[in-house]
Amino acid sequence: MSQTQTLDGQDPALPPRLASMVAELGSIDDLEEKYDLLIELGKEVEDIPAERKTMECLVQGCQSVTHVYATLEDGKLRLHGHADAMIVNGLLALLVLGLDGMTPEAFLKVNPKFIETTGVIKSLTPSRVNGFYNIHEKLKADALLLLGKQAQGASNGN
Repeated sequence: MSQTQTLDGQDPALPPRLASMVAELGSIDDLEEKYDLLIELGKEVEDIPAERKTMECLVQGCQSVTHVYATLEDGKLRLHGHADAMIVNGLLALLVLGLDGMTPEAFLKVNPKFIETTGVIKSLTPSRVNGFYNIHEKLKADALLLLGKQAQGASNGN
């Protein structure tokens, strides 16, 4: 057992919703069932407004057309995104649904390698796996930017 895992194998840095999704995916042995659950999770992700489907929100290095962005509301990250491929939208759901509502600081502590414990990446193409990590990196960049703006606002007395 690593120092970052609890007795049940869960990463304590994962918020409850994400930990639940990861555990559920990890408990399914049948690959088709695993993909079905991933697709169902993807259906829970609300599409983003057309005006946010810009080059700025486009995830570079993702095989499908994927747009993500983060906003800050009351000190919490609100994560948004959409992909044109069902499996990628399911992968995106793990991040968007599983990490939504965290502080930027807490979000930045989440290691995206949690995806490995789900077992889904074993059968994904390398480009899909890279796409997942690129989605995380884009959201991480947004979180860092928002954290900087939040700190700047605090130092200006706003």
